[in-house]
Amino acid sequence: MDRKMLFHTERAHGIAIVLDEAVFVAPSLNGVMEDKIYLQNLPSAVVSHVLDPQPGEYVLDMCASPGGKTTHMAILMGDKGRVVAFDKGYEKVKDIERNAKRLGLTIIQAHRNDATKYRKYISEGGEVTNGANPPTFARESFDRILVDPPCSALGIRPRLELSDPLSTDLQQKALFQRNFLRAAVMLLKPGGVLVFSTCTINPGENEGNVRFALDEFPLKLEKPKIRLGGVGVEGMGLSDEERELVQRFEPWGRHDTPGFFCARFRKVGEYR
Repeated sequence: MDRKMLFHTERAHGIAIVLDEAVFVAPSLNGVMEDKIYLQNLPSAVVSHVLDPQPGEYVLDMCASPGGKTTHMAILMGDKGRVVAFDKGYEKVKDIERNAKRLGLTIIQAHRNDATKYRKYISEGGEVTNGANPPTFARESFDRILVDPPCSALGIRPRLELSDPLSTDLQQKALFQRNFLRAAVMLLKPGGVLVFSTCTINPGENEGNVRFALDEFPLKLEKPKIRLGGVGVEGMGLSDEERELVQRFEPWGRHDTPGFFCARFRKVGEYR
């Protein structure tokens, strides 16, 4: 049964399951200290520390909804500087704004924007955000950028199949993500930091795209400030040294996390 069938079946049938006992003896945090707490899984929290945004910097989150990483970055910056958040859905942008307001953060500016359509919003002449649709941003202007693009989500929603359609879908996802990487490199200052992350365990979307980025753009991998994940997989074109610099979280790993991946790059030259 696929996702569409699961959620759109007209008539309920089969066996219903009632959860009458919690696996872990822990109280719910729903509604507790909502102005101070935003729940994240461990790898998602690690990502913002890998980006390591500093107070006063100009930072971009390219695929930001619902705003967990966005708000975390703003908190790490002491709510000083500016965090721009993109998402292409109206309600998703509202989610980012609501979460920023709930946590009392003032430096987050959320925009409805399709990050892959970079020719529409990257400007050689400077930034125009007030009243612009879409807003425009100056080329090579951001200090740090997080690219956490749509992915196959195999780290959190395993698909119990191995078929040609799945294989094709995974390849297409990896190629699609490269549009976000290209846009990010165009917007990032020389010397700036780019972090690429996904919630999948598919090497093509992870190590494969790291190899693509290193070959295609003026980027080099850097050692992350925090390292809790394992090394990258072999066979995707990364050297042993490069595999040591990326972080891969496996669902069966020692930290009991969803599958996840992140890599930190430094931009070492202009890209036009």
